[in-house]
Amino acid sequence: MGSKEVAVETVDLEKVYGIGTLEFLALRGLTMKVEKGELVSIVGPSGSGKSTLLNMIGMLDQPTAGKVFVDGYDISTLNQRQRADFRNRYIGFIFQSHNLIARTTTLKNVELPALVSGMPGDERAEKAIDLLKRVGLGDKINRKPTELSGGEQQRVATARALINNPAIVLGDEPTGNLDSKTGSEIVQLMRDLNEEMNITFILVTHNPEVANATRRIIHLRDGKIEQDELLP
Repeated sequence: MGSKEVAVETVDLEKVYGIGTLEFLALRGLTMKVEKGELVSIVGPSGSGKSTLLNMIGMLDQPTAGKVFVDGYDISTLNQRQRADFRNRYIGFIFQSHNLIARTTTLKNVELPALVSGMPGDERAEKAIDLLKRVGLGDKINRKPTELSGGEQQRVATARALINNPAIVLGDEPTGNLDSKTGSEIVQLMRDLNEEMNITFILVTHNPEVANATRRIIHLRDGKIEQDELLP
């Protein structure tokens, strides 16, 4: 299948949030595919289901109905422990708030998912250093996050998301805490990594500049796909 292999597929995905007799349908039978090597943004107004969809794909929450496939695996069949292991091995996360461990070095932050997955120490360190070089921080491997700028911290978070060769990298407002210039640099970094390493990125964003820098925009409204737009 080559470049047409599917990284993520959702089928009739529904998510209902309920408190007592009140129910809110966050996703309404959403079906989509993202092919391997795509750089996709998910946009839509507040309450459209963007973060809910990302949480379903990232296994941070479970659907009420429907299925999610990641790299061909039906993740709805996994138990809690299997989900945690699968998430660590197949899914990289880049959060708005970086979520770095302040007391340890940049290098150790990047190594952490590989440590959890059992990668040998020498291999782990070598790979983490290589990734930090790729994101332009090869000279700051022994710095702590508090010694880095916001943009540099997000570069560390990006390197950390890639350490286990994930099938997909999910970004939840990855430029949300950055100024526009730094945000543009982070998006360009993701474009470069997408091209050079054929990494699949799915980014939730409210920023039109970020969305327009990706190669496909999925527009959500009221828990459904309103438009699926391929960019030139």
